Amino acid sequence: MPPKIFEGDSYEDILKFVVENNRSIVTELNARSFGAVAKSGKLVVVGVKGKDTSNFQSIRDELVRIALIESAKEESKFAFGWIDGEKYYKFLRQYGVSGKESLFFALNPSEKMAYRDESIDSVEKLLEDILSGTIEGYAATEPTGADKMGDMWGALKSVFDSFKPYSYILFAPVILIIVQIVIGIYEAMKMREDDRRRHTRQKQD
Repeated sequence: MPPKIFEGDSYEDILKFVVENNRSIVTELNARSFGAVAKSGKLVVVGVKGKDTSNFQSIRDELVRIALIESAKEESKFAFGWIDGEKYYKFLRQYGVSGKESLFFALNPSEKMAYRDESIDSVEKLLEDILSGTIEGYAATEPTGADKMGDMWGALKSVFDSFKPYSYILFAPVILIIVQIVIGIYEAMKMREDDRRRHTRQKQD
């Protein structure tokens, strides 16, 4: 990947440069990284790693090859990434992608639009057709309430997994509260038992 040279002269220029270049050539898209890629203002070309991975490596290799070419351009219109189709199938479902098979498509996150044509057999041809207007985008479907909850849980789990083992520290307060509740219940039960025994002895006396 050719080096990027900063040529701005303001704080805003520095911030824009860092945001646009602080990621890999083909980003693994997950709950942490997708936001930054989506906010780049570019169409995101996505390789889906489905349950059937037989052709995923060839898709990823083509993504890397084209991403290297695009990164050398003055103003590329595309960002590139890949996503685990089995893990994020609910997110993909809104774009008409099941996540079961490995494939590629492009999406416009800001407009909630996607570009996909099953007859196109290469990423390069897909980008050519998008730029020429040969292929039209289609709108994403709105996720259901169940999907939204599932996506929220999936996002939280992904963030948790990304920060392991440090994320386990988040459980420390919860564990302490549970321990305190258990101890409180035990002490309350013990006090009631002691009180019952005391009353029993008093009756016997």
